[in-house]
Formats: sequence, C-alpha cells, structure tokens
Amino acid sequence: MITRIFNIIASFLGLVFLAPVFLIVAILIKLDSRGPLFFSQERVGKGFRPFNIYKFRTMKEIPNSNGTPTMFRQHHRVTRIGDILRKTKIDELPQLVNVFKGDMNLVGPRPELREFVDIFQGRYQRILTVRPGITDLASLEYLDEERILMNSPNPKEEYISKILPRKMDLAIAYLDKASFFFDLNLIFKTLLKIDFSGLFNLRNFKVSPQGAVFFISDSLFGFASFYMAYFLRYEWAIPDKELDVILYLLPFIFVIRAMAYFYYRFYSRLWEYSSLEELILVVKGAWLGSVLLIFAIFLHSNPPISLPRSVPIIDFIFLITMLGGSRLVWRIWKERQKRKITKRENGIRTVIFGAGNAGALLLKNLRSKYPHFKVCGFIDDNPKNKNNTLMGVKIIGNRFDIPSIVAELEVQEILIAMKNISSQSLNEVVDICSKSVVKFKIASSVVDISTNEVHLSTIRKMEINDLLGRDSVSLDLSAIKSMIFNKRVLVTGAGGSIGSELCCQILEFRPSELIMVDRGENYLYELNNTLNSGNNPEWANTKKHYKFCSITNKEKMDSIFSQYRPQLVFHAAAHKHVPLMEENVDEAVVNNIYGTKLTVDVSDKYGVERFVMVSTDKVIRPTSVMGTTKKIAEKYVEHMNGKSKTKFMTVRFGNVLGSKGSVVPFFQKQIENGGPVTVTHPEMTRYFMSIPEAVQLILQAAVIGEGGEIFVLEMGEPVKIVDLAKKMIRLAGYELDQGIEIKFTGIRPGEKLYEELVDDYDEVVETNHKKIKVLQSKRPVNGNFESMVEELFQVAVEGDFSKIKVLLRNMTRQNQIDAPLLNESVENSEFFSKNKNLQT
Repeated sequence: MITRIFNIIASFLGLVFLAPVFLIVAILIKLDSRGPLFFSQERVGKGFRPFNIYKFRTMKEIPNSNGTPTMFRQHHRVTRIGDILRKTKIDELPQLVNVFKGDMNLVGPRPELREFVDIFQGRYQRILTVRPGITDLASLEYLDEERILMNSPNPKEEYISKILPRKMDLAIAYLDKASFFFDLNLIFKTLLKIDFSGLFNLRNFKVSPQGAVFFISDSLFGFASFYMAYFLRYEWAIPDKELDVILYLLPFIFVIRAMAYFYYRFYSRLWEYSSLEELILVVKGAWLGSVLLIFAIFLHSNPPISLPRSVPIIDFIFLITMLGGSRLVWRIWKERQKRKITKRENGIRTVIFGAGNAGALLLKNLRSKYPHFKVCGFIDDNPKNKNNTLMGVKIIGNRFDIPSIVAELEVQEILIAMKNISSQSLNEVVDICSKSVVKFKIASSVVDISTNEVHLSTIRKMEINDLLGRDSVSLDLSAIKSMIFNKRVLVTGAGGSIGSELCCQILEFRPSELIMVDRGENYLYELNNTLNSGNNPEWANTKKHYKFCSITNKEKMDSIFSQYRPQLVFHAAAHKHVPLMEENVDEAVVNNIYGTKLTVDVSDKYGVERFVMVSTDKVIRPTSVMGTTKKIAEKYVEHMNGKSKTKFMTVRFGNVLGSKGSVVPFFQKQIENGGPVTVTHPEMTRYFMSIPEAVQLILQAAVIGEGGEIFVLEMGEPVKIVDLAKKMIRLAGYELDQGIEIKFTGIRPGEKLYEELVDDYDEVVETNHKKIKVLQSKRPVNGNFESMVEELFQVAVEGDFSKIKVLLRNMTRQNQIDAPLLNESVENSEFFSKNKNLQT
C-alpha cells in the first residue's frame, strides 16, 4: 500500500514539475519530423491485463501504416531528436501517466508485448503478479539493449533466445527482493547510469570558417533584435528599469539562441547555395530559440520577470529578418564574385534547351556549382514562352532557331534539359546542333515519386541511349533512403558495370558500410579510384571495404559475412558472355549457379534482410549455357525464399548500354579506327536500357519486394543492332554510308535473334511502378533441387563438358524450365521468323 501511494504521489509531482520539459520535448519532436507527439503500444500488465504504454515518439511515421511498428530493424527510422531521447531515456517520461493511472509502478518488471508473453506464459504467471515498472534490474543490465540488437544478424531470435530469458530471471530476482527501499535504490541507480551526454552531442557543434563569421554576427543579431523590440515597444525611449532587464537577460539570449542555431547546424552549411529550404530552417531556429528563451526566463528569474507581450513577437520578426537577410546578402555577394571570375576567364557561352522545371533546376545548379557556364538564353518549342524570362534569363527561340542563335550569340554549348523529350525530337535537336557545329550535352534528371520533384543528377555528353527513346525514371527516393540509410550493404561483382553503378548510387543514400566483393583485382582498383575521387564529399561518411574474393570461395565469403554482417545484399556477380560460356561450361556452372548458391546460403545464415539477384532476359527459353545457368540460379533464389527469413528476390532485364561487355564500346572502338562496324545479323534484335536506369530500377524493385518475386524491368521497344550501329555512326559525326561501313559476320554459338522477358509459364502482374512488373511463376521446384545443384557442381569441378550439359538439360526438364538443346546454336533466322509470337 505504501508503495502504491508513493507511486501516485511521485508520478503526479513528476508530471507537474516536468511539464516544461514535456513542452520543450514536444516542440523539438514537432520541429524535427511530422507525426504525433506520443507513441502508444499495447503491453501485458498485472494479471495478464492489456494496457497501452506511452512514450515520446522517436521514429518517423510510416505513411498509411495500419499496424504496430515492430521493435526490430527500425533503426533507420529513428529521428535526430529521437536518438537523443532514447539515449537519455527521456522518451520514457510519458510512462508517468501509466504509473498515475495504475497500469505501472515506477519500479517493476518491464512490460512486454503479448507475443513474447505467450511464448513464456509459464514464467510470466509469477512475474505478472505485480505491476510492471519503468525501471528494474533488467533495465540496468540492458541499458544498451538497442545497440546489442542492432549488431545482431537476427535481432528477434537474439531477443527471444538470450535477452528475454535473462530479463525474466532478473524479474524473478526482483520479486524476491522487492521492498520500498529496494525500489528507491533502483530508481537512484537508474538515474546515475543514464548517459546524458547525448544532450550535448558534439557532432551538432561543427563550425566551418564561414560558420564562425556567421556565429559572431548571429549572436550580435540576437542581442540587437531583442533590444530593438524593447526600443520599438517603448517608442524609442526605454525606461532604465527595462534596460536593467535587457542586461540581465543577455547571457540567456546568447546561450539559448546559440543552442538552437547549433541544433539546426547553422554553421556547417554552405549558405551561398541557400534556398527556400534554408529560409525555413532559419525560421525554425529563430522560433525555437525564442520559445526556449521565454521558458528560461520563466523558470530561472527570481523574482519573475514580466516581459511585455509584444516584445517576443517583435523580437522574433526582427531576428528572422536579420538572420535571413545576412544570408541573402552573403549569397548575392558570392554569386557576384563567381560571375566576375567567369567574366575574367571568358566562361563557356551556353544556351539551355527546355524552359521547364528541369531547365530552371539546371540554371540554378549552373549558377551555384558551375560558374564557368555563362547562360545566354533559353530555347523552348512552346511559342507562348518566346520573349518571356525564366529566373532572369530570356527565352530566345525554338529548336529551328538554333543555327541563327549560335551564330549571333557565339554559343559554344547547348545543354538539353527536358524531362520527357521524345526520341524523335531529341534526334532532330542532335541533327540541328551537329549541322550548326556546336557542342551539345544533356542534363540527367530523376523524378521523386514521393514529392513529384525533379532531381538533377549530372551534366554529361550525349550518349547513344539518349537517342533510343527511354523515358525519364521516377523513383520513390524517400523509400529507397529508408531501406539503405545507415545500413550495412554488400555488393557482389562490385567492379562490373552494374555492380560499380550500384555502389555509386547506394552511396548517395548514405549506408553505414559498403562491402564490395569482386574477383577482379583491376576492377576493384578502378572502383576504389572512382569512389575516392572526391566527386561527392558525402560518400566519405560511409565506411568502404574492398574485398578481393570470388563468390565461389566458401570459406572467405563466410568470413566476410561473419565480419561485416551485411543487412542488404545485391548479387551482381556473374559470367555473362554467351560465346565464351559455350566454350567454358564448367566455369559458367561454378560461378553462375554454385557461386549464387553460396552467396544465398551465407546470406540466409547471417540473417540478411533483403537479397536482390541481378538476372538477364537470356533465361527465357535459353539456348545458351549462360542463359541456362542464370535460370537455375534464379530458381535457387526463389527456392530459398520459402525456407528463409531473408527476403530473396530477382530483378530481370535485358542488355545495358555501355557495359564492359556490351556492343556499344565495341562499336565505339571500331568507329574510332575508321570501321568497319561488325554486326552479326541484319535482324539481330535486343532490348536496351542505360546502366544508371537499370540500377535505379533495381533499387526501386528492392523496396517493393516482399520476398520470392521475379521483377521484370520495362525495356521499351526492342532495337535492331544494325540501327544502333547507324545511330552511333551518326552521333560520332559521320554521315551514313560515307566513310564507315557496316559488315555482317554471322550469329555466334548460343545466340538468339530475339530476346524475351517472359515465357508461357509466368503471369505478369503490375506493381505500383510503371517500369517494374512482377512475375508469378506457375512452375514448382523439384523436391531434390538442392542435391541436383550439388551434383552439378561436382561434375563441373571434374570438367566433363558433355556430362555437365546432360545434367543441365535434366535440371531444366525436371524443373519445367523450357529450354532448347544446349549444344545447338541458332545459325539462321527461320525459327524466329516462324515464331515471332514469342517476342514480348
């Protein structure tokens, strides 16, 4: 009875005296992220009665979430203020409400979720004879529980098998010792053990040289705005008594407003690139500082100081004006300096084609990051836009005016910035630019589905894929960031075309560690140079590990996974050259099938969250060894998904332009050497997409996947290889049939004239992304599939090519993988001319 009375009085007094703390924390939570102030979750209380436990919200809300968030694998959702609240245990203060209501005590066994109580119902029969508590013996021992679970390959299993049994032992030990004074002792021990250093996280206090100047000026503005508020309030004659108040409050003004500025990292930002987002940040910083200042005055002044009601309002307005104005002046000055440098250096005279969102974004980027470009005007085909201005730059004509504009304004480069320009229009613009003898480049952009905003990525030379009519990619960037941010990510085949681009794009979303595995020494060396070239300073925040290893090396792969415990795996390693694999069947099996099996198995062993395999359209009715081995690898990934907690999935697409083994660099070398350009067959047709687009969609599919899917990327219309060669010849500046000859050499072993993405056994289902489809397979996997893979590997090691092909054929038949004879290549087009319905 004494304990209960103590809990009621203590919780009531705590709620009253901590009310200012509650309010300040509530303000910080609202400023930091959208969502409710409190987090509520059902727990099991005394006598197995359910109740809702209350905490301050520390994580970002999941839109349209209809369930209670799990306690595991949610670290990427923790907000900045939430991280501080968790480390200092301030997030648990709302549980004083539970104590006051009688759901809990200040001290008692920590309340658990129903699913865990049900597992150990026998032991909880005794534990739940008392009310659960905010702290207990287990709270002291597992104060760093979150860190332990974060580093575990399977946190839920770790919690159930190790942590929870120990907690129950400590709960029973508490019941044996429970008393009023023992509870008081636990409360004091808990307060002493909490680490409050999170409130003073030095990472928020980094100051650049430019920031030091701003800090001094901001401090002066803080004093000046407060003084000006009094000056205006008392109509330019401040009474002596109020002057004393102002002097008394100067230390409060300096310290509290400095804390608000540092919290929003005012002094680690490059304000010359400031925009509306930074202006909102200034408003938030000024508002937070003003609110905290009012509370500090209320709590610490004795006797209480009575501020005129108009002073905080006027002070806030003056402060925003001064903080924002100083940064605007700084930006204007920096831009003028850049323009002076550009004039002295005779900047590149440039015209932007496209006066839309992408064009405006490009102009903004040029002004802030590429001052050597001197933009002379916009070109736009919409007649209504002519003679209008965009961001102070005039729209001077349409595409047909390019020759005259180039001549009159001495234009050196044309930058194409149109989000949805058609292939035909782009080809016309390229022709006009070529005839006008002016350089042309294109600005790549991505549309964020979640915000519908255009994000400019790079300014680059025109490439052949730009002329093939591929639409711009839309991505849910926030979902991809949630998947990757602060995670440990491993990429196999990291030095290859797809693998290296995966590494670059993954780094944009700031994983904690990136583990890059490749068997090619030179590939890893080149990748290391690329990622450490300084192109993106944010990449330096991720720990990078370059592991020279074949995916077929079982011991080393196990060692890598054991050491780094990756949470996401992107499996891009594979032998892909069709003719070479026809002559090296053993290597194709060992690498593509057994290497995939080892990578899948070790991912399952170490509790990887998501595993994404990169596959190829050559798996459909495969006529080659390469296609068949990749098909069996797909089957193994699909097979393991049903047995593992890891979400295994496959992303299948056609050829990528510009990869190390693609036809594009091969044609480029032939064109540079003066020809001829060799094409195997006039009817040879392939699906093509760019490497960046393929990788973007791989990441998007990884977000969508729930395990077991085979995703197929929308490849557009198939392209004849001979047409591709013609466009590359034209892009190189040659006229067709003049100077560069196209020569036909005949189909190589294992090749097909046409590639497909879907066969008759699969049903295509739409996803919420227009460029990603998912296949629902109707083909069961043979019960002894794993043993067949092992047998195939043993035969491959022995090097018996004929026996390998027999086993491959048997596996495809027994697992209903429709494949023509593997030892026969397609040497004419009759089969395809009679079966054009096989195309998709």
